[in-house]
Parts: sequence; structure tokens; C-alpha cells
Amino acid sequence: MERTWSEELKNTTREIAGTGCMLQCIDGRSGIYVSAGNGSIEIHGIEGSGFMPLPTEEVIATFSKLEAMIETGWVVD
Repeated sequence: MERTWSEELKNTTREIAGTGCMLQCIDGRSGIYVSAGNGSIEIHGIEGSGFMPLPTEEVIATFSKLEAMIETGWVVD
């Protein structure tokens, strides 16, 4: 059986996702939402040292719109 996120979590992501939000992918990866301009979204890797995770320069995924990000399995963590 394929793993999926709940509709409630997808809707929460639609409501609050924005630059700086921690994201979790259905495949177990984590990243940070970064607005890339022109409405596009980049998900950056995470630098785990220190008190708060920070985005790295590594772009691990890009999307032209929020709905595509959610459909691919990324939601607010």
C-alpha cells in the first residue's frame, strides 16, 4: 500500500507554507522552503548543526507552484 499524507496535513501546508518553513517529504527527506521568485519554490537542504536548522545552498527540489510541491509529497513538518 502506498503511503500518503492526510488531507488535513496537505490543507495545513496550503495555508501556512512559506519561506523558512520546515518541510518533510513522503520519502523521508527534509528541507526548507525558499521562495525563488516568479512564484516558484525551491526546497533547500538542511544544515543540522546548532540550535535551529538552517538552509544550505543545495537545492534538493524545485516546483513552479505549491500544489505541485504537495502532489510530489512535500508538506509542512
